[in-house]
Amino acid sequence: ARPLASPRDRGGPPPLASLGPAATTEVIAVADGAALGFGAGLWLAASLRVCTEATVVALPECRAMALCPAGCALGALERTVPTHLAHWIALTGYPLTSRDCLDLGLATHFVSRRDERLDTLLDELRRAPEHALGVPLASRSADLSDPPAHLASALTTPAVDAALRRVFFGDDDDDNVVPETVAAVVARVEAERAKAAASVGSCAWRTREMAEPVLEVLDHGLEAFKAASPVALETTYRVQRALRRRAASDTETTTTTTPPSVMAVDQLAARLATEVNAKLVASPDFVEAVARDAAARAPRRGSAAAAAASVAAAPRSHKNRTPQPWVLPTLDDDAVPAFAASLVADACEAVGVV
Repeated sequence: ARPLASPRDRGGPPPLASLGPAATTEVIAVADGAALGFGAGLWLAASLRVCTEATVVALPECRAMALCPAGCALGALERTVPTHLAHWIALTGYPLTSRDCLDLGLATHFVSRRDERLDTLLDELRRAPEHALGVPLASRSADLSDPPAHLASALTTPAVDAALRRVFFGDDDDDNVVPETVAAVVARVEAERAKAAASVGSCAWRTREMAEPVLEVLDHGLEAFKAASPVALETTYRVQRALRRRAASDTETTTTTTPPSVMAVDQLAARLATEVNAKLVASPDFVEAVARDAAARAPRRGSAAAAAASVAAAPRSHKNRTPQPWVLPTLDDDAVPAFAASLVADACEAVGVV
């Protein structure tokens, strides 16, 4: 991803305090390539978010690092994306294309890489005065009413949207039937997959056409659920539900004379993610993820990577290492939901949220 273009600080990206919907300084972020994890969070926190044909946005933390996704990303999803899709994106790390980001409202502009339009835009932004940054962006961006259709993934098709809505809200789209645990979510995903698989063999071409993208998305999700850390998944799911409760509470208590703070959900997401990740980095799953990543780089980096993997794999047993103040235990699958619930409850208490 390209670095953030800040009208206030031409020498580098702006401080995190200036990002978000209540930022006083306009921040333009260009994702021309992969924006993953915290990089995706930074891009989502900008006031103007530009995507290109090469854009891929994903939150792979649960699967790749056994952590909760960055709070700035979770807050943006809660504010912008329907709840069922926000859950899916955060839990499975589903990769979003530029068309997906435009359709979901995560991107504000699309700029083609053809004919050096993107390079021209970046050059014009660097030279434009602060009060006129929108001029080059408007002139170089494509019409958002007609985003590039060939870049769309299966996630935003009507059939997939309906299937994921049933996964998280049941057939009646009812908050009262929301699955309480990730295990319950997985069971519903498997049930939806079975329905789609049965439709693939239908003689009606329209039925097959609708079922194939559903299978593609659900298969990706089931693979992600299997590979991800159970504690990270459960914790992320509960953090997202806490954010939704807070957003709903803010909406209910809002009056015409006391508008809600646009930063409430974003600040809560950042603080909750920080609190839970401070605990999750002490987990065996996180240690294994770091070691696995180092081992994957071994063919390119030689023995140094192997040495790093061995160190990362056993830091807790090192005699000279300062003991961790808190170590996450190894848990049975049945104990994960209760443990994650207590972890998020402690985080909510720490940040002053009931």
